[in-house]
Amino acid sequence: MVLRVITFKADERLIEQLDLLAKEMGISRSEVIRLAIENLIETRMREKNEIETVPVTIIY
Repeated sequence: MVLRVITFKADERLIEQLDLLAKEMGISRSEVIRLAIENLIETRMREKNEIETVPVTIIY
C-alpha cells in the first residue's frame, strides 16, 4: 500500500491530545490519525447500512 501525504489544520489542544495518545499507544501521529479516520468511516458505513436495512413489516 502506497501512503500519500496529506495536510490538515488543527488547534494546539488537539495536537497535544494527539501527541499524548500516540505516546500512550506507542505509535506515530500518522498512525493515530489513520486509525481515527478508519474508525469514523467504518462507523458511518455501519450507521448507513443500519438505516438502509431496517426491516419493515406490512400488515394487510
